[in-house]
Amino acid sequence: MNTSTVAYEPRPHQGKSDERLLDDYDLCIEHIEKWEEVKLGLEAEMHQRMRERGATAIPSEHYVCEIKTPPVYDQAAFAPLKEVFGEMDLETCYTEAHQALVEFQEQWNTVKVLALARRYGAQAQSVVEHAKSEGRPSFKFARRKRENGVPIRSHHLGSHSSDELSDLSAG
Repeated sequence: MNTSTVAYEPRPHQGKSDERLLDDYDLCIEHIEKWEEVKLGLEAEMHQRMRERGATAIPSEHYVCEIKTPPVYDQAAFAPLKEVFGEMDLETCYTEAHQALVEFQEQWNTVKVLALARRYGAQAQSVVEHAKSEGRPSFKFARRKRENGVPIRSHHLGSHSSDELSDLSAG
């Protein structure tokens, strides 16, 4: 039986002792956690600026930064649609509460409900609007330009050093 290990190239940490390897890994995790806090703070500031401007994007020559906030719908608030939609249409978008091996709550197919509400008019659309609330925002962030495969940043070329972490978190 061959018990040899697979050699992964390159192995820049090969010369480290086990304890040093584990210490470095622990330090890496700590830095990742700190960078995650910085990232969340930056995202919050981007979101706030867009909200203050009534915008869904921050204009930039170098980056695409957009926020999308999809609506969410309160399933229980759709109940009045049972009286509005026809039986055949209800079959396409509504599942009554039932039990199988587990109990299922009643459920509405929101995509189909929205399409039907447009067809049924004001009363159905009013129910849908009542059920609607703001969902969780999601960010889209990407670099626009690359020069020889290297991202172009508006403030400087290259990436942040670990010393810049405190500068970024402090603003």
